[in-house]
Amino acid sequence: MSLSRLLAGRKRESSVWKHFEFNEATRKSKCRVVDEKTGKPCGFLLAGKNASNLAMHMSRVHKEAYSELQQVENERKQAKEGLKRKCSDYSADPPAKVQSLEQCVHRRATAWHSDSNEYKKRVSSLLNMLISTGYPLALVDQPSFRDLMHTMDPKFVMPGACLCLQRYANIISVYNRNGI
Repeated sequence: MSLSRLLAGRKRESSVWKHFEFNEATRKSKCRVVDEKTGKPCGFLLAGKNASNLAMHMSRVHKEAYSELQQVENERKQAKEGLKRKCSDYSADPPAKVQSLEQCVHRRATAWHSDSNEYKKRVSSLLNMLISTGYPLALVDQPSFRDLMHTMDPKFVMPGACLCLQRYANIISVYNRNGI
């Protein structure tokens, strides 16, 4: 039997596996519940490793062991539920970060921060386009061009021609220094 075959699949979380043993060679699960009358393990074989089928065998044949299994499963579910937030936790005073449905539907895209790499990439790309095409810097102040850029990326707030002119001058000085 390969290691990859052993490690494949989901982790067995069900408590029913305390009472069963799976044989990889035969692909069957063997019941290990000890019969109180005879003192011997049940030994019943079930095809596969479906926890529901195993639990069904226990509910039909081993009623006491099944009731204990149900208690363990209920405790495990309650412990899991204790980690989740319930809707009633917000009823008295909702936390500040919880949005209403209306706020979520009508929220606006927040703009890229001017120090972020995303914003700098977009400004640089805009300036490269203006330089390579020879369009005037006043193009960035045109409402139709601003609308086009907002449609392309709602989070990008374009700088005005004044700021572009400063960056343009910096780029030109770099080009002049490098002899381009």
